[in-house]
Order: sequence, then C-alpha cells, then structure tokens
Amino acid sequence: MYKDGKKKCQLKIYVESEALKKETQIIDEKNIKRELMKFSKETLIKLLDAACKDAWTCQNYWMVFTEKKFGTEVAVDADAEVFSKVVKAQFYRVKRALNLSDNIQSLVEAIKFMPVQWPSAGFKYEFVEVSEKKLVMRIIECPMGRERRKVGLPYLPCKRAGMACYESLAKAVNPKIKVNCLRCPPDPVPENVMCEWEFLLED
Repeated sequence: MYKDGKKKCQLKIYVESEALKKETQIIDEKNIKRELMKFSKETLIKLLDAACKDAWTCQNYWMVFTEKKFGTEVAVDADAEVFSKVVKAQFYRVKRALNLSDNIQSLVEAIKFMPVQWPSAGFKYEFVEVSEKKLVMRIIECPMGRERRKVGLPYLPCKRAGMACYESLAKAVNPKIKVNCLRCPPDPVPENVMCEWEFLLED
C-alpha cells in the first residue's frame, strides 16, 4: 500500500512538473515582441508614453537630488555629460527604425520621436522655421522646468546642458549641422518660452 501510494505521489509530481514546463515561457526580446504584437495600436502608444514618462521621472528626481547633495554646478555638469551620450544613442536607434537620412528633415523627425523630447513626458515645442538648411525650434514647456515650478525651485541654468545635448544630436545626424542657442536659462526668457535653438546645415 505504501509503495503504491508513493508511486502515485511521484507520478502526480511528474505530471505537474511537465505541465509547468509547458506553461513556463522565457521572457526575452523575441518573445516580448510577440506579446506586443497582440496589443492594439492604442495600447502600444500608452506603453510607449509610460516608458518615456518613466525615463523623465527618473531624470527629474536624479537632478533634484544631485543638485541638493552636490550643488547646481555639479548637477548641470553631470546633466550635460549624460545627455550628450544619451541623445546620440537614442538617435541611432530611431534612425534605424525610421530609416532617417542626414538632412534637416531627418533632424526634425528624430526630435519628434526620440524619448529625450517626448511630448507626453511633459514637452511642448514648435518648429518655428524649417528649410533645407535651417531649423529653428522653440521649447514652450519641458518636464524639468514644469517640475521645478511645482516645488518652487528656480529654473536650472541649463544652457550648457542643452548645448551639449543638441550639439551631440546634430553631429550624429550630420557633422555639418551647427547649433546656436538663441535663448535658454540663465538667459531671461519670456513667458511661455523655455528655450530656443537654431540648427544650420553648412555647405
């Protein structure tokens, strides 16, 4: 009786373990893409928005705590170093996805679809002028400025970080694209404008 019972128990464990093996799925890039293909476009957009917002939430907290512990100058220096690397990596990924070229219009498309300037994360901006050789972009609102206003902090003097960011992006698109900062804190900025940038494609 004991032997029979033991065999039944072993058989039950074996059957359950085999069923578990069939149900278990390794989550890797290939399988998660298969899962994503089942979602609607609306759900995929929500997931993309969430990912970009998460990145900016991390950035905002990181800047606030870095500034609090080490001071504004160190925080801005670190921000410039980080974003000069981040935007280059983001551009190359978006370039592959959208098959972008090396012209001003490709720069426009890159800015629109890179997480670093994702509208749902808190960015609002406009392309004031777009031509074959020139782009002028005005940032109306950014997540860093918005969050600092919420907690009563002054705007960061982020011109150096912005220049590092956009110069790195422009160079990744085309080394002949030069960047000029038209206005950015600590410059005085008018209401409803955070900063403004000019991109020129030189001959």
